[in-house]
Amino acid sequence: MLKEKYGSTRYAYTIPRLG
Repeated sequence: MLKEKYGSTRYAYTIPRLG
């Protein structure tokens, strides 16, 4: 993903949290 460096933490806690 292009946001791997920008939202690596935000996406890692938003995608898996929503399932």
